[in-house]
Amino acid sequence: MKRETTENGTRMRVLLADDDALVTRALKTILEASNISVVGMASNGDEAVALYRELQPDVLLMDIRMPGRSGLEAARELLRGGAASDATSGGVSDGDKAGGVGVGGSASGAAASDGTGVGASAGASSSTTDSPPRILLLTTFRDSEYLAEALALGCRGYLLKQNFASIIPSLRAVMAGNFVFDEEVVQSLTTETRVKTDPRLTERENEVLTRIALGENNRDIAAALFLSEGTVRNHVSSMLDKLGLRDRTQLAVYY
Repeated sequence: MKRETTENGTRMRVLLADDDALVTRALKTILEASNISVVGMASNGDEAVALYRELQPDVLLMDIRMPGRSGLEAARELLRGGAASDATSGGVSDGDKAGGVGVGGSASGAAASDGTGVGASAGASSSTTDSPPRILLLTTFRDSEYLAEALALGCRGYLLKQNFASIIPSLRAVMAGNFVFDEEVVQSLTTETRVKTDPRLTERENEVLTRIALGENNRDIAAALFLSEGTVRNHVSSMLDKLGLRDRTQLAVYY
C-alpha cells in the first residue's frame, strides 16, 4: 500500500467536514485505504473551524452546504480570520465546545491510527499556523458563484462528490501546492464565461480573464495561450485599469 506523506515524510493528515454522516464515513474509508490519516470529522462549519484550529491538519476536506455556518463561511473564517488555535493550556478546547469528533474518540488530541501501526498525533502536523490553511471543497453543486467565491477566498480546490475517484489525486495535488478543480465544474464555468465577455476588454484580455477566474497563474496562462509571462502581466495590468479593480483576486470575483 502506498503511504501518502507530506514533504517532511510524515503521514498526510486530513480533517473531514460534512453534515451527512454516510458521506464522512465513506470518505474516511477511502482515505484510510490510501493510508491517509483522518484526524477528525465535523458535521457543520462551526465544528470544522474549531477542529481545524485544534488539530491543525494538512488539508481540510469540507462540504459547502452545511447547517449553521456553511463551508464557504468556515473557509472565510479560517483563511481571513486566522487558523491558529486560541485554546490555552488547561482550558476547554474549541473542539470540545463545538462537539466535533476527533479520530480516536477524542477531539482533544488523541493519536490517530488505522490499525497498521502507523499513527500520527492529532496535535502534530506539517501544517503550521503561519501558512494558509489548505481547504478543499467538496460539493454536489456545479455553481460558478460558489467556485468564484472559493477562488477569491484562497481555497485550494473545488470537487464534485460524485467523482470520488478524484479525491486522492486531488489531495496529493493540494499537498504539492497546486489548485484543483473538477473538470465538469471548469467546463461549466468556461461555457458561462464565454458568454459573459466584457466589451471593455479585448478578445485576448477576455481569454486571460477567463483563465484567471479558473485559478490559473501567469505561467499556466502563458503556456495555454502561447504568450510570454510578461505579456500576460501586461494584460492583467490593462484589465485592472479598465475595470477599476485592485488585484487578480478581484478579477476572479468580478467574473
